Amino acid sequence: MTTSHKSDRSILLGLVAFLGTFLFIPLWDVFALVYSLLVGLKARRDPDRRQEALAVAIQPLRRLLFLGVAYALALVGFGVLRGVIAQPGPFGFLITGARNYPDLATGQACCDVSTAIAPETPVSAFLAERVPNTLRLLAATSVMALLLIGVLVTVALLTHRLIQRRETPGYLLHSLLRLSAFRLMVPPVTGIAMFVILFFVLRFPLFPFGGATSIVLPESGSLFMDRVRHLILPGLSLALMPSLIAAQAGVRAWVDQEERGDPGNTRWAILGMEIARTFYQQAGWILGGVLVIEILFGYPGIGNLLVNAVLEQDAPLLVASLSVFPLWLLIARARMALTGSAERAFTFDHPIGESIKQDAPAPSRPRPIDKIWLGVALLLLLFPIVSIVRGVVASPYDPRETGVGDPYEGPSAEHVLGTDYLGRDVQSRIFEAQRVTLSITLVSGLLALAVGGLWGGVSTALRRWRGVYGESLADLIRIPAEAAIVLHPALVALSFTVGRYSGGSTSVTGQSLAGVGMAIGLALSPRVAWAVEALWENAPAGRSLSWRLGGTLLVIYAAALFAAFQYSVLVSFLSFGVQTPIASLGNLLVNYQEILAGTKAVADARFYVLATSLTAPAGITALALYVLQDALTDVFAFRRKNFLPRLFS
Repeated sequence: MTTSHKSDRSILLGLVAFLGTFLFIPLWDVFALVYSLLVGLKARRDPDRRQEALAVAIQPLRRLLFLGVAYALALVGFGVLRGVIAQPGPFGFLITGARNYPDLATGQACCDVSTAIAPETPVSAFLAERVPNTLRLLAATSVMALLLIGVLVTVALLTHRLIQRRETPGYLLHSLLRLSAFRLMVPPVTGIAMFVILFFVLRFPLFPFGGATSIVLPESGSLFMDRVRHLILPGLSLALMPSLIAAQAGVRAWVDQEERGDPGNTRWAILGMEIARTFYQQAGWILGGVLVIEILFGYPGIGNLLVNAVLEQDAPLLVASLSVFPLWLLIARARMALTGSAERAFTFDHPIGESIKQDAPAPSRPRPIDKIWLGVALLLLLFPIVSIVRGVVASPYDPRETGVGDPYEGPSAEHVLGTDYLGRDVQSRIFEAQRVTLSITLVSGLLALAVGGLWGGVSTALRRWRGVYGESLADLIRIPAEAAIVLHPALVALSFTVGRYSGGSTSVTGQSLAGVGMAIGLALSPRVAWAVEALWENAPAGRSLSWRLGGTLLVIYAAALFAAFQYSVLVSFLSFGVQTPIASLGNLLVNYQEILAGTKAVADARFYVLATSLTAPAGITALALYVLQDALTDVFAFRRKNFLPRLFS
């Protein structure tokens, strides 16, 4: 076969992987499985590559088998959960909640009908209505991601070409373009982006906001187009962060292949498969984001139902809602495993540049641009630190004291940011919110690093035993991690449900800070273990063991802090974590409607003051933590940065 034919097939493979993933074409998954098997079995004829070829051929089958075992464990867990809820005793009480426990304890059948949201309504009726709506939202998210990633990758690669040709005048502009192409593609300010979207909805109502369809259809419109218009804003909001991370991973894989000497047409295949695999690696974040987006936009899906079931202590609906997510996560992780296997088979079948990769020494010291980027990270970290210290030393009021001013006062000399609906000082509450959220983040990150780091270290050590046996053992001890990821929404919701209602009263104010931190840390632990494997594989070979180990720990901890911060804001936003009167960035964001209720119009200057004051602490802190892990990755000379998506799996 000629070289041009091989190049065309490589480009086609990348395109098929990209479109097949985002347009839900199952033929791509079948092709990925068959392709991996054929490449591995064909290469077994070469005695020098027989062991590696066998590992390539077995990998997709082994991953699917272990995913099936993890899903079986999840089903057993839900079976136990149904039994626990219907039983008298402390565990049934903790899961069920205070309101509905007496009825269930006296013999009422569990999990068949709603007990609080719509008493006596069959659970199956809720699922039949809500599941299709959420599936439509996920489909819209995938299409939005396809468009966003296409634009981002195109811009990044064009910028990279300009950098290569040195057509950019001046070193400063050259450096800025390089930063924008490979580092700032993932501004972790999803909360700010969602806030901006809401702002444009209020000021310029181009698309409908709230619900799945209009109450009254336009005379010239159809139900299908009306549903599509209602899906644009929630789908775009849900696709933002996964799309940015997937685009960045694809571009960096392209650059890595280029530095290894691979031809451009081969890089197209790597680009398409890396984007597809990275997007599905974030399935846990996407499904978790469904809860936030459906609540924020008032979309009647399964995530909205789950949150309301927790808040209303409707145990049957809680179990029914949670039972849907493991199947969706199983499908997503199966597609990710097949795409990853196909990518490995392709790189195995096209070993161009391997000698370059192995012989290229790691930089003896950080490059100037890496030092600048690390300095930017440390400078950004000063903003939340200074704000927290200022809040401790010079907070103008007690953040929980009501009546320090009239409700909904505007900014003044006494209250710089005004007051909320209870007359509490908004600036003092923001100071407390930053301190509380960052404390939870530090506790979560340490716990995730301790548990997940040890777990990932053992798995990495086993995987270094080359061949089928080492990889199989590593995947075997990862089964509990896979089960925990598949059960992720259930574990998070139940852990916060127990903390919320274990006091026997519906008026409790949520978990302790340590409880929230431990719940998030444990949820992140299996993801940290998986990220450790990916990071260690890309450690610089020319450095000492202590350098690689120290770099891995620092980078993983910084990345875990970034992920923990996102989760801590979201769980409080959903009213699962820290709740009022204690202030956190999550519950301040969820209460911004009440703060803005005192304004006469959205155009009121107070809207802009509060918008920036509420979202800047969350956005700047998240950006600082992201830049920190990114800069440390470059300082310690890790080749690829494909570990971050695993923290959002």
